[in-house]
Amino acid sequence: MDFGKSYERFKDSTEIKKLLQLKYVKNVVDVLDYMTNQGWSLVSTVDDYNTGIICYFKKTFNASEFITGEDNIFKKKKN
Repeated sequence: MDFGKSYERFKDSTEIKKLLQLKYVKNVVDVLDYMTNQGWSLVSTVDDYNTGIICYFKKTFNASEFITGEDNIFKKKKN
């Protein structure tokens, strides 16, 4: 599974922990079931002969669930 870097912007690590559980899912059907149960919607799939099936999901979040501005722990501290 590849989540990119955007998952690091959640204030609460619960969503990240749920996504990381996908490491233990064995097949595409179980991935689809798991993601649907977590509130994600399948957008599209691509059958890539080099890497397998690629699934794109989306989920709507409230803006307050993300790190922004001064909350950004990844921002370098000013001296």
